[in-house]
Amino acid sequence: MRLWQRARTEGGEEWSLVRIDGRPFDADAMLESSELPSSGTLLLECYAGGGVCFEARYELDLADEGMAAIAGHLLGRANGREASAAQESIQKASINGHLLSATAVAEFRQALDADAAPSVRADVLARGTLCFTYVCRHPLHVCTRHFVLDLSRMDDGAVAAALCVWASAVPGETIVSQLLDGEVFSPPIDAEAPAAHLPKEGILEFDYVVVSPVGFFPAQPAASGLGMPPTLRPQQPIEGVAARPAPSLGRAYTRPEGHRLQSQHPLDSVVADRLAQLAYMYPDDPWLPAVLPLPLLPDGDAAP
Repeated sequence: MRLWQRARTEGGEEWSLVRIDGRPFDADAMLESSELPSSGTLLLECYAGGGVCFEARYELDLADEGMAAIAGHLLGRANGREASAAQESIQKASINGHLLSATAVAEFRQALDADAAPSVRADVLARGTLCFTYVCRHPLHVCTRHFVLDLSRMDDGAVAAALCVWASAVPGETIVSQLLDGEVFSPPIDAEAPAAHLPKEGILEFDYVVVSPVGFFPAQPAASGLGMPPTLRPQQPIEGVAARPAPSLGRAYTRPEGHRLQSQHPLDSVVADRLAQLAYMYPDDPWLPAVLPLPLLPDGDAAP
């Protein structure tokens, strides 16, 4: 029911192999209808549309047991039975800067498996830093939000800048279908300053798409610093503010702590106030609670 309601009200969903009681069914007709069929067993695959995929870069020191566990989990995941359906893969793998062949990656996967012989595992753990890009071409769609921002307003400009930074740095988040004053807007993006291309005025319109692999998915450990730059300011721990658990849609959803807004920082507060006005909460939506400070969650959803 939730998938159907969401797909009827927003873009970004791609339904395929839709069947009712084992027979093919017209998904477009169902989404245009004001109600679901009254009976039958519905089976479908739901992916993020528009060619949006999930990519995350990892740099893992295998001497660290926690990082080695992440490496073993992801290498094993990309070789699992579900990997082909979700089109999961490991790309650009290297050890200490030297590229690894597919055969070498498979050897690392076997050595990092929980059932591997201790001597084999110990040899791999001593080899250094393993780097790779994890790619999931059919991730689960978390949410799509449509933004229309007046860049001459300070708060709208701050929201646009924050979203540009997140789309550049947070795996699974991206900006699509950008328009500036009604015209297609696709300037080059500076990876070091992903919001520098924004003009000081004009009406900026776009879709902000968030996707995530299905099931448990570990974030890049903060120790390496990869993928964890601050949103708009140096990230500093705040005394008395406990880390909050990320809500989920029946699965794990994680977001780098460095990209969560803090109400104690003035510019973050501006972004949070305006984002709370513009964004809307889905049932069980994990993204907005992971972005906004707890006191600013709409509809009384803040945790005590």
